[in-house]
Amino acid sequence: MPATPPTKFFTTYRGWQWIKHQILSEYITRWARMVGSFAPKIHIVDTFAGAGHYDGPGGDKVEGSPIIEARACQVYNSQFSGQSRTMDLFCIEADHENFRKLGEALTPFGGIVKTRDGDYFTHIPEVLQVIKADPTLILFDPIGLKPITANRCRPLLARAGKTDVFVVVDFQIIHRTAGQMLPNGDPNPAHKTASALIANLDGFFNTTDWRPIAVSSKFTTGEKERLYLDLYFRHVLGMRYRFQCAYPVRGRVGAPPQYWIVNASNSVRALWLMNDCLASVDPKLMQKTVTAPNQLTGFVDAFVEAYQIDVEREFEGAMIAVLQKADGALSFGKVSEALLAQFFGRVHESTYARVAKRLVKNGRLRRQQRAAAKLDQAEILSLPTV
Repeated sequence: MPATPPTKFFTTYRGWQWIKHQILSEYITRWARMVGSFAPKIHIVDTFAGAGHYDGPGGDKVEGSPIIEARACQVYNSQFSGQSRTMDLFCIEADHENFRKLGEALTPFGGIVKTRDGDYFTHIPEVLQVIKADPTLILFDPIGLKPITANRCRPLLARAGKTDVFVVVDFQIIHRTAGQMLPNGDPNPAHKTASALIANLDGFFNTTDWRPIAVSSKFTTGEKERLYLDLYFRHVLGMRYRFQCAYPVRGRVGAPPQYWIVNASNSVRALWLMNDCLASVDPKLMQKTVTAPNQLTGFVDAFVEAYQIDVEREFEGAMIAVLQKADGALSFGKVSEALLAQFFGRVHESTYARVAKRLVKNGRLRRQQRAAAKLDQAEILSLPTV
């Protein structure tokens, strides 16, 4: 386990529908190539798989997470056929009717997928036997928070082997529960459901520290949710996962988060994978958000391009500011680390080196080894002397 506290990152903007599937699709493909490069067998475990499809606009069937995951496994196995590299999927669904539909939806994928009916917690022994110590991506996407209390998740979160976690967290139930609490955070006896709800949330966070936040009037809803995430990072994910990030899924630009996607791993490469996935889907989903009827041709593309230019301009200024704060000199790796929290998911990893080189070319920065094509993490960047 890492000796230093986990590093946490938050994105603070964007607002699009169905972003979970966009991100998941991007992430699984890149994740599989990363961990598959050193492990012959890799796995995905979807603990709340659902029916496989859900109803989209106009009654169309939209592919859900299990189909995205199964297809990714199919493509991966096809690409590495004959190389003894495989990826498979273990899906669990508690609702019996959804499980029936899930089985039908996943039939075309054959032996790539295992499906189990019932509470995921009862199937954990079998899951652990299947995945052993192989690299595994574990997904928790429940309805509400009760099914993913810390003690129920712990056997999978603390398993042996490389583990990456993808959790969907909806804090609406906490906001509603706050209305059933006394000012000191205890259940209000006037509400029959208060005690049970509060106990469930104590179990979810693995602490009662969320209660003073919930009843406080000094925090906005957004501030409360970030404090809740910090509690979740510390008391549930803990030191097992050095890199933990949270992404707010919104219905539209500027709207409050509908839910959060939490990603955790003990690999900085996995963190950068998630960062680049967010940065890749960003323009596509922004186009979906700002598109309106009778819009002028090219307006959306111009809007997205202007946004990206503004972000890079902001990024340039932030890079200069980091060096100014560090008395004018710092390694490229330290500069990147200082910028990551602010720009997580907003720019690709490659942007860090590209912007630094551009600033060097424009005379606003100096490189220790200017002639080198690659900007090494240990290379010193400095501000030009007057």
